[in-house]
Amino acid sequence: MIKKVLLFTFIIFLAFVNNAFAHTGLESSSPQNGEVITKELQQITLTFETKIEQNSTFNLQTSNGESIPIENIQLSGNQLVGNFSKPLENGDYQVEWKIIGVDGHPIDGKFSF
Repeated sequence: MIKKVLLFTFIIFLAFVNNAFAHTGLESSSPQNGEVITKELQQITLTFETKIEQNSTFNLQTSNGESIPIENIQLSGNQLVGNFSKPLENGDYQVEWKIIGVDGHPIDGKFSF
């Protein structure tokens, strides 16, 4: 009986330790990866799996590597939101994000639309 209790306790401990050291990732975005936009786009929203820290940011580039200025990137809990002064022109774009997870680890990624 004691062995079963110890085994059960050990398994529960491992489950919590793995969750404590897990890194966050991109949960969703607007626009989404690969999405074809048919309306004017003046804002990008990135939602992460956990809360993210200050100094988290993202940038936007055209398919030619030209940077598109993003105004007023705001951080709120697990979301980054950035606006454009004018709607984006038709074309292919890539979002590159760099965040600091709640555990302090820097994480980055990218997607296109």
